[in-house]
Amino acid sequence: MGLAAAEAPEAWNFEHPDRVKALHRSFIDAGADIILTNTFGGNARRLMLHGL
Repeated sequence: MGLAAAEAPEAWNFEHPDRVKALHRSFIDAGADIILTNTFGGNARRLMLHGL
């Protein structure tokens, strides 16, 4: 995969949805009971810092 330094993890939700889905699917396939989302900084103020 590969998140670049200073790249917003939340941007992957709409720039690479298939990769995010595949990653979460791999957690489920490995037996995970809980999946966390990468939306911690998904707010207007934080996304604006990344030009989103």
